[in-house]
Amino acid sequence: MSTGTGPVRRRTTRLAAAALVLVALAGCTSGGAEEEGDPFTVAPRAPGAPDIDYDSPELQDARAAAGIEACAPGDRTTGPAALPDLTLPCLGGGEAVDLSTFQGPLLVNVWASFCTPCRKELPALQQFHEQYGDQVTVLGVDYNETSPAEAIALLEETGATYPQLIDIELELGTREPFVPLRAIPMTVVVDADGQATVLPQSFDDLDDLLDAVAGPLGLER
Repeated sequence: MSTGTGPVRRRTTRLAAAALVLVALAGCTSGGAEEEGDPFTVAPRAPGAPDIDYDSPELQDARAAAGIEACAPGDRTTGPAALPDLTLPCLGGGEAVDLSTFQGPLLVNVWASFCTPCRKELPALQQFHEQYGDQVTVLGVDYNETSPAEAIALLEETGATYPQLIDIELELGTREPFVPLRAIPMTVVVDADGQATVLPQSFDDLDDLLDAVAGPLGLER
């Protein structure tokens, strides 16, 4: 995966180094959380796993049918970057985005289609986007995904329409403020001053989400 302004490949495999970083989690499964509501442990796929195609005509059509908003860079022009200088492709096709172009107020949710708590909190995140999207940019990052088609289908099922990037190579988990990204879902909120708050937890509903993010983001409920 390229960083900065370099090109982003359409098809990619997991970096061997990323797999080695997570080898200690080899005993974890990729089928669900150990307990209801617990964050979903990220388990790496084995080295040499098949390529994951996240941009094809079929995925582009599915993304359009789901009404998922187009990916676009942020408009940060001054001040330090709160997010890493890392360019990620758009899930289902579209413009690759450099995370460092975003500034707060911002909410970034890291998830995957195989993560049960992630699936459950998507409606709350969409409700937040609908109610506060004019004040807070909402962005999803589909992380360690095994099936982009299932990810897009899940977004359509839950009505989640905010922009979605995808990180197949687990680069996000090596960059601040996401380090250490040992489990998903993870939500990072960035306030107007660029201060990031990491929330390694899942949310039951919109009220639960607001309990965690309203303070850091300076929102009135």
